[in-house]
Amino acid sequence: MVHVLSKGQLIGCLTSPIDQKAESVKSNVLLKCVCGKEMEVRLSNAKSGNTRSCGCLKLNHGCAGTEKTPEYFSWQSMKQRCSNSNAASYHRYGGRGISVCERWISSFECFLQDMGSRPEGFSLERIDVNKGYSPSNCKWASPKEQARNRCDNRVINAFGREMIFSDAAIEFNLSKGCLAARLTKMSAEEALTMPLAKRRPRK
Repeated sequence: MVHVLSKGQLIGCLTSPIDQKAESVKSNVLLKCVCGKEMEVRLSNAKSGNTRSCGCLKLNHGCAGTEKTPEYFSWQSMKQRCSNSNAASYHRYGGRGISVCERWISSFECFLQDMGSRPEGFSLERIDVNKGYSPSNCKWASPKEQARNRCDNRVINAFGREMIFSDAAIEFNLSKGCLAARLTKMSAEEALTMPLAKRRPRK
């Protein structure tokens, strides 16, 4: 049976860098590792997961040693908070139905291939906080982006758009206390645009 591989196609956790054909699963094919190195691999080994990389994953990401990289820690932490009921943050993740996609749950290699290297100071973030961890719903985010994407953030609807409470206060030059007090008495538009009362000069 001839196996047709398209450029960019995933074979296990590796990628085909070119369009190619394999006469059988016992044939060798050219595949690209997550580090970018290209190598010849027996197709059956790639499909079964026996060959997952050129060897760089164990060497560079501590899969078989004691040294763990930031990407590996992110992968482990993601799984813990979604599946370990004893994890401190489980109630905010697995406890409310947040899960890890099948492609990532058992393969660090696939996670690394999809996410790439983690920029310094960044962490793993779900774009939609009500959906699980998957390639289409995750990105590396800065602390500021993470803070704005919390599921418990207060959202204000005004002028036809949604604004995070803290961002709205900054944009309209109001203190958080002032804005919070106004929102209990008036609409969001009024609360954001009403002029601040002038203080009387001290005698």
